[in-house]
Amino acid sequence: MGSNKRKTTITLKTSDELLVEVEKSIIEEMETIKNLLDDTISDPGTLALTIVPVPEVSSEALAMIVEYLTKSADLKALKVSREKTKAYGTKFVKRLNDRELLMAISAVNYLNVKHLIGMLQDAVADRIKNKSVEYVREFFNIKGDFREAKEKQLRQENEWAYEGVDED
Repeated sequence: MGSNKRKTTITLKTSDELLVEVEKSIIEEMETIKNLLDDTISDPGTLALTIVPVPEVSSEALAMIVEYLTKSADLKALKVSREKTKAYGTKFVKRLNDRELLMAISAVNYLNVKHLIGMLQDAVADRIKNKSVEYVREFFNIKGDFREAKEKQLRQENEWAYEGVDED
């Protein structure tokens, strides 16, 4: 007869008030939550009863992060090659649109998932590499600092900076 040992889960309360149960093994990857639990929970038996607010993380971003961390843990458990694990990460990031990518990077930064922070930062860098100022502004939802005439003057004075930029 097989064992019905249930995995320990911790409930996270997202910024949009959703309660999400996450396996403790996945929480271990989230330094912010792990450290909070280590500092505040003295009885491991009460861990499953704990609700941890993550006010900077939406349920959508948390779902993406948990999906990635779960699949990564599965790949590690199967002793899949480093190249295949990296390929999964690349595939995961490529399927995210710009909004999802920025949301995920903000959430990962808040949760302090170290190996995922770098991967997402690299993805953002790749998406804005050699793009126009307008593209980068739109990507990050940044309004221009200068009036139209001043910006035109700056562009003329620094034409070299706008040469060879990819089409948006």
